[in-house]
Amino acid sequence: MAITLLGAVAVAVLAACVAFIFRRVTGISARWIIPASAGAAMLAFTLWNDYSWFGRVADGLPADVTVARTFESSNALQPWSLVAPITTRFQAVNVGGRQRSEVAPRVVRAEVYLVARWQPTFTTLQIFDCARGRRADAADATGGEGLPPETAWTEVGLQDALLRAACSGV
Repeated sequence: MAITLLGAVAVAVLAACVAFIFRRVTGISARWIIPASAGAAMLAFTLWNDYSWFGRVADGLPADVTVARTFESSNALQPWSLVAPITTRFQAVNVGGRQRSEVAPRVVRAEVYLVARWQPTFTTLQIFDCARGRRADAADATGGEGLPPETAWTEVGLQDALLRAACSGV
């Protein structure tokens, strides 16, 4: 967050310098143009940074990691987000590292990344039952044959975005 503030200040200083030079060259006596340019540049940088965060992070993911679901949010302190919500977190699945269960071929184990803005990325192993539309934490896989017991499964439905991403091509 401090880097974002530093970036906004740098953009504001640059815009103020450009406005100062423009004012000197053209002879315009409006002194308000310098702080107005700095403020507009900070606002533009903030908007760009907010709305491009997801795209920049998703583009940096390895080729075998698929974004399954995004989450948007609005905030009164960012009034533009009330008009167009900002993507602030997402879930991604490492489809290249999926492992099929030997005893249940429609059950896969996959690494899931939980990425949120201003937060460290959280990685978890999940087990997906592609036939029955449910998932479980791999840490709960203490049942028979390396599968979680029935009580550990969470019903998510066959249309769940994370389940579909993990089960694609299985």
